[in-house]
Amino acid sequence: MYGNKEICYVKKECSEFLNPEGPVTWFNLEPDPSVGKVTSKSQCGMISMRIYFHDHQKNGDIKRPLWKKPPPERLGSHKFRASIY
Repeated sequence: MYGNKEICYVKKECSEFLNPEGPVTWFNLEPDPSVGKVTSKSQCGMISMRIYFHDHQKNGDIKRPLWKKPPPERLGSHKFRASIY
């Protein structure tokens, strides 16, 4: 972030996140050329997360134990779960 403006991003296919037992994965961020604040990939950083796309209408509620327990403790990281509709 540069103030309130996003300057780096990661772009992946949704099909990579259909495994409910998927691992926590590190993603390399890319600089956003439309902003131009970051010019080198080495300045972008990385983010670690586990993402799972679940079709609630097709598959119902999530019943996987992996997603019902809290995430493991890790100093200096942020953990969140988002429902995207």
